[in-house]
Amino acid sequence: GLKDITNQNAGLFWPASQTIAISTNGIERMRINSSGNVGIGSTTPSRLLTVAGDGYFLNNITAASSTVTNATSTNLFATTATFGTSTLGYASTTALTVSGGKSYLTGGLLATASSTIGDGTGTGGLTINGNGTTTGNAYFGGRILAPIGNAGAPTYSFSTDNDTGIYNTGSANALSFSAGGSEIVRILPGSINV
Repeated sequence: GLKDITNQNAGLFWPASQTIAISTNGIERMRINSSGNVGIGSTTPSRLLTVAGDGYFLNNITAASSTVTNATSTNLFATTATFGTSTLGYASTTALTVSGGKSYLTGGLLATASSTIGDGTGTGGLTINGNGTTTGNAYFGGRILAPIGNAGAPTYSFSTDNDTGIYNTGSANALSFSAGGSEIVRILPGSINV
């Protein structure tokens, strides 16, 4: 291979037909194989770029679409990230970790039947500012904490009848039912007012 006469353990060499590699300190660091795939830390790159090990980018990574497949611990870790069309595969502990501020999902969030959001402490989890829609069952292992609401916009209502439902009047231990934007029943400890 090609190497500096004063640095015998670093240089270029050809480990296979139509393949070029770079070594430092007597160890292969990178190669380009006959298919044009580049391997960093890998001698068998199967994609245009294959990296065996951690990567660190000082600036943004932009991808039209991305797929993150199985990993043993953490699939994807980002301190600041924007995702367009992305698929995050299953990992045994963490599929996606985002730290350092808010996370925005502009295209929506699809959670499968086995997905878990939050850590159960009540301080994390999922916060939805706006409407949320589920087409199947939703199961909660803890309490559901909702805003108070009012007769015209009850906390729990219906998609085709938004001013009919259940809410809290703002008074302690009071539960009210509304229909057509008007309170029709109020339940207090020891009494029901109609």
